[in-house]
Amino acid sequence: MTLWLDDIRDPLAYGCIGAKWVQTVDEFKAEWQTGVYTHMSLDHDLGACEECGGGDPEEWLRQSGGESMPHCPHVGTGYDVVCWLEANPELWPEVKPEVHSSNPVGSKRMLDVINRFYNEHPTKP
Repeated sequence: MTLWLDDIRDPLAYGCIGAKWVQTVDEFKAEWQTGVYTHMSLDHDLGACEECGGGDPEEWLRQSGGESMPHCPHVGTGYDVVCWLEANPELWPEVKPEVHSSNPVGSKRMLDVINRFYNEHPTKP
């Protein structure tokens, strides 16, 4: 089963049938640690809380022409998830995580961590 991290994109709309959709780093961590998931698909930009200027993420995308999303330390990013996995290597999935983010810089940062782990552990322990 896939755990899908994204603040606005429904996994069904992207062909990820049967995935559990979570929208924050904390939700992701709690779900992942249940042990029922075998796959993960990660977004980078997860928006921001009201305190940090969040609001409707789709409105942010419209206002920026799809170029940027707000983010804050309270909500986190997909990069925070892969750093958490790096600090807890026993939690990496057998199947290499997918990154479905539209943010090229954030995606690269995430993939650098993911690829480093899977290159060092071609058959995950």
